[in-house]
Amino acid sequence: MEHEEVMADLQRLQNKNTEASEKVDKLAKETGFYRLNFELEMLKIEHKQVMSDLQKLPMEISEAMDKCKHLMEETESIRLLWKEQIELQESCEKVKRFLKEFHEMICGPSAEQQQEQESQYERLKDALKLKEVVTLLGKDLAEKLQHPICVTQI
Repeated sequence: MEHEEVMADLQRLQNKNTEASEKVDKLAKETGFYRLNFELEMLKIEHKQVMSDLQKLPMEISEAMDKCKHLMEETESIRLLWKEQIELQESCEKVKRFLKEFHEMICGPSAEQQQEQESQYERLKDALKLKEVVTLLGKDLAEKLQHPICVTQI
């Protein structure tokens, strides 16, 4: 629930409280307390409920603000993961170019050189797998942030 909605609820509850108090005053003046005992008790109960709701509202506002702060932190984490993913992609491209140039320089590599190339290729594959994992995590987190949050869920 956004801050404006919470403030609107607070205003609505304050208005209900004022209305209830005005009703009690009006009824007391018109007929006297002894004949309106039941109605008065009902209004008192309603007034208590409104006051209880009013007292809970600051806590609900605080909780909503905490959730917003948490979501902002998660958004920043996603931004950092995205930046890391881009850097990994760029590194992978550099490694690919390096390996291609290296291969072109050496037409018939020795067994040791062949092993080194294979080792570098394996590292490149591992880096690409890591990139995929980071991408999936980023997407998962982004999907979680797509769902609207209500105060009742908070």
